[in-house]
Amino acid sequence: MSIAGRKFISCHGQNNVPDGEIYTGPVENSVNGWERFSFPCIWSGNQVDAVEFVFEEGKVVKASAEKNVEFLQAILNTNPGAQYLDEFGIGTNRQIKQFTGNMLFDEKIGGTIHLAIGNGYPASGSMNKSAVHWECSATCVTAGRYSLIRNCFTIPGKSKFDGRNSNLIHADMTSDRIIDKQLVNQKFHLFQPD
Repeated sequence: MSIAGRKFISCHGQNNVPDGEIYTGPVENSVNGWERFSFPCIWSGNQVDAVEFVFEEGKVVKASAEKNVEFLQAILNTNPGAQYLDEFGIGTNRQIKQFTGNMLFDEKIGGTIHLAIGNGYPASGSMNKSAVHWECSATCVTAGRYSLIRNCFTIPGKSKFDGRNSNLIHADMTSDRIIDKQLVNQKFHLFQPD
């Protein structure tokens, strides 16, 4: 997944309460691989369990679920843009301790990641358009690290980027204070757990 030229947006209490996440819009055709979400994905009261997406060039080419797969397919078929990844986010709020079934809370659980399909946020650089924006997961990461080329974001209690590149976001997971800066390096890889 490439985030070249994209901006991470810092959410720290200006628009939502509770808050605590950073997110960006991946380059639309750069996402290849798969993700299986550990939490149910919920849209308008419809719960879809054990969702798994396979991505090729940014597009969901295969979707499966243990519950409500027909609903999942219907959302993906809303329009062509609904089949593309439009957001990658990292939850930074350590005060939210458990899954609630409300994505405004769950996407912010400290130490989780979430992906969204559909309409992207232009402020992050996303150009994807859709009638859908479904933040359909929060995948728990209890220990591990996020690697942005040569720079790491670790999650064992206190977490922060290692600071060797001033173009990176610096985050202190214990205070949820995030300084938002433009990311300029190429690829983002998730490693879990160490």
